[in-house]
Amino acid sequence: MELNVTITNARKQFWETRRYSYAKTPRPDFGILLLIKGRMDYVFENDMIELEPLDLIYLPKDSKYEVYIHTEEGPVENLLVNFVVQGENSEEIPIAPFYKLKDSSEYFLPMLKNIIEAYEHGGNQMLLAKSQLFFCIYQLILAANKHKKSDDVIEEAKKLLLSKNDYSVEEIAHKLLISSSGLRQQFKADTGVSPIKFRQRHRLEEAKNLLVSTDISVKVIAEQCNYYDAAYFCKVFEKETEMTPMEYRGSMALY
Repeated sequence: MELNVTITNARKQFWETRRYSYAKTPRPDFGILLLIKGRMDYVFENDMIELEPLDLIYLPKDSKYEVYIHTEEGPVENLLVNFVVQGENSEEIPIAPFYKLKDSSEYFLPMLKNIIEAYEHGGNQMLLAKSQLFFCIYQLILAANKHKKSDDVIEEAKKLLLSKNDYSVEEIAHKLLISSSGLRQQFKADTGVSPIKFRQRHRLEEAKNLLVSTDISVKVIAEQCNYYDAAYFCKVFEKETEMTPMEYRGSMALY
């Protein structure tokens, strides 16, 4: 993985307010926050993540959320590193949004402290801060992948392949925190076919069902099965069944 990262801010925070929000304006950069003291609640898309001391959370760019800070219970302190990623991989950080890592003191506490210290010194220390951040992101990706089972990956991949979003294999791999080559290997070992072949077969089975059970046109069936070119759909259908869609419909009407 190659990422060109630039730190936009790195600091230790001491909270007096009880709330801040990115609910209306999306977060402008990526962030890694590690809670030192107190409690914080991150609320997003009708879900909530509770942070306790030494919990770490990954904050994705362009995300919307609100944070509730429990200052009524005592001091709340955290370490925060914000950064942007330039270049062709600017959106390719394979960590699930709002990924939370419990008790992150062993690796991430000293790393984030070093990044903040180097960032505050500036000058030549910025190169050290940047290299520490890259290593921090790499370790976070490893931690996020550590407990992901192969069966879980395949089941999640199947759901994404069969969704209406028409994700590429690379996009699915990114969402599942795995390399695209690794996903293809695991998927074929589990199902016997490639991810794209799996999706194609499912769509063709759906098309067959619609051809038999309805009288809607081939063009509409193609669209409903996520084929946006009816001619291409017919070509794929005939290659797999050795019949055109209308021939298939006619043959099934005989039974």
